[in-house]
Amino acid sequence: MKVLSSSYANDNELLEAFQRGEKDAFIVIYERFWNRIFLIAYKSTRNKEVSEDLVQNLFLKLWDKRDLLHIKQIEAYLHSSIRNSVIDYIHSQVVRNKYLDYLKVSPPTGENNTDRMMAVSDLSKLIEEGLTQLPEKSRSIFRMNRLDHSPVEEIAQKLKISEKAVQYHLTKSLKVMRLYLKSIIFSLLFIFLG
Repeated sequence: MKVLSSSYANDNELLEAFQRGEKDAFIVIYERFWNRIFLIAYKSTRNKEVSEDLVQNLFLKLWDKRDLLHIKQIEAYLHSSIRNSVIDYIHSQVVRNKYLDYLKVSPPTGENNTDRMMAVSDLSKLIEEGLTQLPEKSRSIFRMNRLDHSPVEEIAQKLKISEKAVQYHLTKSLKVMRLYLKSIIFSLLFIFLG
């Protein structure tokens, strides 16, 4: 693919071509940055398959949302995105492990143990799927506040944004999550209470 790579004078020209929807530009970006992005993911996850999945998902989203993205510098964007994906993955594992630990400490009684354990697993997956519906910044703020229990003031300082902006992202995130989970809440309650 050296022919493709050499047809773009620099990263800015490559980025402009990509944002116009040129597949060749996307291929060059993929080939140029895949290994670097994979190494960032692998350093944190220490899991080849997980890292490959995270990188593949990043590039799929990059292509799918190319019209909506306002990228100034492609390498910085990819580095930031993979770090956020890794953080999301680690948080999802923490949430999953907390549920599993809870089940070990206080296992449900009765005949519906399997149903309940499946419901908890399904709920965890649904929460993670719901979080993917959020924009990156909203998802990150939601995780910091709701899963890490960081106060609004601390999040605002950490992200160098106003507390009002943090509140906005939290409100927006909660609306999206409520709508996403609304359809399955009653069935989950029936399993838990049944």
